[in-house]
Amino acid sequence: MMKCVLASASSEDSIYNCKNLNINNIPAMDCMKISQNKIKYLNKNYQKFPHKIYDSKCDIKLSVGGTSFRVHKQVLSEASDYFSAMFHHDMKEKEQDAIEIKDISPKGFSAILDYFYHGNITICPENIEDVLEVARFFQADWIVDVCCNFLVEYMSLENYTYVQNLADKYALGDLQPDILQVLALSINELVEQPKFLQNLPENLLLAFLQCDVYVEAHEHFLFKIILDWVDEDPCTRKPSLLPLLKEIRFSLMELEELESIPDLVHEFEEIHNEIEFAKNYALCIQAQCLQNDDKFLPRGAHSVLAMIFFPDDICTNIAYKDLDNPGLCVEELDSPLHIRYEHTRETVLGNFLFVAGGYTTNYCSSNCVFMYDPRFRTWTEIASMQNPRVSFAMCSSDHNLFVLGGINHMFVDNNEVEVILQNCEMYFPEENIWVAIPDLPLGIFDHASAFANDCLYCSGGITDNPENTVPVPFLYVYSFSTKTWETKAEMLYPHQRHCMMSIDNKLFVLGGYTRDNEIGFKDCLTNECYDIETNQWTEILSTPPEYGLLQSHATQLENKIYIIGGEKTNLYAYDFEKNTFEELELLDPKIQRVSCLDVAYP
Repeated sequence: MMKCVLASASSEDSIYNCKNLNINNIPAMDCMKISQNKIKYLNKNYQKFPHKIYDSKCDIKLSVGGTSFRVHKQVLSEASDYFSAMFHHDMKEKEQDAIEIKDISPKGFSAILDYFYHGNITICPENIEDVLEVARFFQADWIVDVCCNFLVEYMSLENYTYVQNLADKYALGDLQPDILQVLALSINELVEQPKFLQNLPENLLLAFLQCDVYVEAHEHFLFKIILDWVDEDPCTRKPSLLPLLKEIRFSLMELEELESIPDLVHEFEEIHNEIEFAKNYALCIQAQCLQNDDKFLPRGAHSVLAMIFFPDDICTNIAYKDLDNPGLCVEELDSPLHIRYEHTRETVLGNFLFVAGGYTTNYCSSNCVFMYDPRFRTWTEIASMQNPRVSFAMCSSDHNLFVLGGINHMFVDNNEVEVILQNCEMYFPEENIWVAIPDLPLGIFDHASAFANDCLYCSGGITDNPENTVPVPFLYVYSFSTKTWETKAEMLYPHQRHCMMSIDNKLFVLGGYTRDNEIGFKDCLTNECYDIETNQWTEILSTPPEYGLLQSHATQLENKIYIIGGEKTNLYAYDFEKNTFEELELLDPKIQRVSCLDVAYP
């Protein structure tokens, strides 16, 4: 599992990188850990003044809560709009040598004076409310922001209710998401601290378990935290056990962990039923793809584009593209897949990636099928297809996988033989078996397939007709109700090695190759859309010539189709609502597939 590395200070004088994930929202901020729970915040962009507090050139005396401060009008005017208006507009204080400021504490004003003069402020639990009070009074937004950071980072876990009260009193907004994020990323270290569980408020623990935020811990670890938290004060806390257990995702736990759950937990009938269901779920790995509820997803999982690297004959890395953030997040897999990935086909069922076929090490077609679990980053080999195949089409419905046609490349008596396949197969995850379904009307390879409205569609490719060795425009549909293949309206353009996506009762065909003067192939820049209801094709926006060839694997996320192509391996997006193309990212040349998965990472 991917780790989130958090930097910490090596000494009291070193710069301390705060852990709050929203820290980058505070402009030019650094912080220095003075001592435990005492932090000096520094504004790197602050324009400091040569004046010193209480020097002989001070020209104004301020009285705050009975305490006097001798300061400089220039410093205060430059640092605060409040004082700028006081000393430069037609206000009575402009000509005075002494001014009383009411409604704020001297402790808070003393802290903010350091900021006005030096661009830094020291915050601790003893002065946090005073600093907040004076920051709001002088409308010092940067100081309000660092106060929020301090509350979240250093006070929220032991003083959760107090922090929430301060947030309400000083209109700080909702700090709970940041508090829960800090708890999630630090939970492993926090539980090792003396009295952490003893002091952890019930409402914070429940909110943490209910929130959907990435946690750097396994589900069984969170389950153990609940039991240990109750054990700190059994008489008072046992009534809270059931609502806390309801938030545990038992299906994410290992079978051995489920078997070790104490009888105390099984006393709750609904929890007992959840545990028994989770045991059966753990035993039938290949059928886990049929369960799509949130309780089967890791905490903090969100939809990303997943792209697997396949250098040589091993899949070692996977890259994630979060559409809300620039760049890629690349992760090395602990259990890589040792196959010739480049010639396989893949599709997604549930939240699992399935990879099938391709070539063996001796260059024969393979019938192997593998399932990738993005929760635990593991590959599992499932039942093999009945027929080895390469250059075939693969797609999925909500409950099944389908493979159509392709080529069986083999050696017979040391002679190389290629058979263009007409047969099709359907995979049933619960039984872990492949079953033959009626053959295609003709043998075909380098085609595309999609599932829609309880029907299986197959388009383009090259057929087994020796007189027709160029891409065809054919579209076939298999009805599971009639168990027959039917010919539909031909595509406007022949396609080979293209992608076909089923979206909202339409089929979108993009990329691949097409005929070149009836004797060869060229990049197909024309794209089209098939209306299933009217049996009509319509030409849509062509691929920009500078994009080049669009590959045969694509995925949909929200209103866009994402596809890889071009000589330099780029990630492109086609918006099917706006009919527009967009270039997104330059990728590693070892990436040629893109899928959409729900993945959890920092």
